[in-house]
Amino acid sequence: MRFIGGLILLLLAILAFHWCAGEIAIQNLGSETRARVTRVTRSFSMRVRSSYSAHYEFDAREQGTAYGTFPSHRGAEGSGVTIRYLRHDPSWNTPKASWYAGLWMAFYGALAWPLALWSARTFLFRRIHRLGEPEDEEEDDTATDGTSEKTSPAEAQAAPAPAPVADLGPVPFRNRWPAAFLFSLALSAVAIACNLVWFKAREEAYIRSASAALPPPPALDGDALPPPPPLDAPTPTPPVAPLPRGASVGNTANGSLLGFDGDAFYYGLWRNYDNPAAPPPGLYRFSLDGTGRTLVGKPGETEGIYRGIQVKDEWIYYIAMNGIRRIRKDGTKQKQLTENRVASIAVVGDWIYYQHSALNGAIYRMHLDGSREQRLCREAVGALCVADDGWIYYANQSDQAHLWRMKPDGTERTRLTDRRVGLLLVEAGVIWFTDLDKHSSLCLMSPAGTGVEVVVEDQVSTINWHDGRIYFNRNNGELARCKADGTELETVAPLASSVLIHAERLFIHPDIEAKTFKQSKLDGSSPRDLRF
Repeated sequence: MRFIGGLILLLLAILAFHWCAGEIAIQNLGSETRARVTRVTRSFSMRVRSSYSAHYEFDAREQGTAYGTFPSHRGAEGSGVTIRYLRHDPSWNTPKASWYAGLWMAFYGALAWPLALWSARTFLFRRIHRLGEPEDEEEDDTATDGTSEKTSPAEAQAAPAPAPVADLGPVPFRNRWPAAFLFSLALSAVAIACNLVWFKAREEAYIRSASAALPPPPALDGDALPPPPPLDAPTPTPPVAPLPRGASVGNTANGSLLGFDGDAFYYGLWRNYDNPAAPPPGLYRFSLDGTGRTLVGKPGETEGIYRGIQVKDEWIYYIAMNGIRRIRKDGTKQKQLTENRVASIAVVGDWIYYQHSALNGAIYRMHLDGSREQRLCREAVGALCVADDGWIYYANQSDQAHLWRMKPDGTERTRLTDRRVGLLLVEAGVIWFTDLDKHSSLCLMSPAGTGVEVVVEDQVSTINWHDGRIYFNRNNGELARCKADGTELETVAPLASSVLIHAERLFIHPDIEAKTFKQSKLDGSSPRDLRF
């Protein structure tokens, strides 16, 4: 029974160590994404205080939709939360908060270590007894009535002599606690280390399998990164006629949360659990003033729209929670174009360019019908801009975020400059970017990578271009604009996380978790709320 009890305690300890290591693996090996809170439930209630649990869901790339729960507050439905999860098993996820993950690590560790300690103590016997000795460590020769038993000489002579006892050496583990303590510490370290190795192996195997399932990239001039050219090269290419696209370059850089089409726009609504009378989730068409809401397609057919809504010809392209889809404007012929987890999308000409999230933002393209999918570059990519001058510009994260460019077919990859790029926008014959080495100041340069100028020394987090002015989000949250030389600087809106421009109007998303947009003129006047 002693052995069976110790074995049960040991198995429980190993299981608790497994969960503790899982929380560590999520924070160190996991992938980061945004989840949406779908509902909030009351988990604990008293007369004075209440505790609520937020239930969220997110797109786990090739694994489909996954779910999680974390402590929250009432009214958090529809908000967003940044989480980390393991790609090979999305059920391992937690909000990206060190204190929250630390609480779970401490909880599982506090549960695992006492179990390991008691299992170790159970397996370690108190001592090795000599033949004929009692099991107790000390023999109490005191009588139960408090008097000592005395043996007469006659009785002592009549008693048989004890049998000789073989010397078994020193008596180990007379006290089990020090040895059990050391053994449990060793068990803890080995269990956590083995589990972390297991989690890392599973993650790497999943990434390898996801890469192998993708089509091969086009032929490139070697897999190695070409050496950076001298700063006086390359020479700029002559301008080319811009190709028709699903969204402007600036709106694409801002995520295309709204897809514009003449005097209307398209927007994806999420389920509103607070209001049972709210419209069902899906893709809707609105007039530019936010009225005339019309569902595109059948109810539930376009549920789970993420962002990247772009309209070209008679088709609407968008990023759903499970990949890229398209549907006709009349709501027919919806099609899943790819099931890859997508970070950004640009519909240009006859191609859809997108970044594969599971492969660190590697650039892919496919035809508008989803055929001929191919990988254009193998590097990890940050900001991306498919420009009208016949080049694709991108921040090469495999080269410390330096600015690179390549042809639309993935050839002629070249590093333009030694500048490290955050945001990126190619408009009006120049490259707008935020310089990571200058605290994300707004800068511009020529398409050849020369003539770098600082336009705004503020820390900038959003950029868009229209009619000779650059619009940007300052470090205090304000939306401002100025000319290309930095003059005529003025504030347009008090708060903005992104800005879209269409029909001489600004469509401002005040906050990443906001459910509404603000619409105004280009100078920020006549603002009004758009509630969907």
